[in-house]
Amino acid sequence: MTAGVDKRTRVTRLVTGNWRNFSRFDVKLAPRAFLVGPNASGKSNFLDILKFLRDGASPVGGGLQEAVRRRGGISALRCLAARGEPDIALRVSLGNGSEEEWTRELRLTADRRRTPRVQQEGVLHGSRCLLDRPDITPGSWSLPCAIGVPTSPPADRKVSGAAWRA
Repeated sequence: MTAGVDKRTRVTRLVTGNWRNFSRFDVKLAPRAFLVGPNASGKSNFLDILKFLRDGASPVGGGLQEAVRRRGGISALRCLAARGEPDIALRVSLGNGSEEEWTRELRLTADRRRTPRVQQEGVLHGSRCLLDRPDITPGSWSLPCAIGVPTSPPADRKVSGAAWRA
């Protein structure tokens, strides 16, 4: 084991489009991060993204529809500032600092009966695409970019008044 390399897998990056009070954000997370900010700046909504991903992946009492239901439905998750875009996009990257990262992207919408539906989904390991549904045009894999979420790291670490400190 190399000194200074953490072998534990962790969330290394989180990107959203149209999630609650975030029309979009992109944050890279260091091994130790502190989330600070005034009331109503989005700290709880940021943490809820992680809980949502956990709930959606839970084999017992979980799944996408249950995770959305617990939060009041797609319309309760959708950012009010992003009225022209009905989809919600999430991208989470996992890594341990020494191997290629895993990235999962979801683009969610609701059908006419307000049932949550996966519009697009993808999984990458490093640069290798393992899941791509429905088939997306080559070169346009990055789902959140389709709704305006930047792919480059944020110029500063401020998002809706909350400061992201690593």
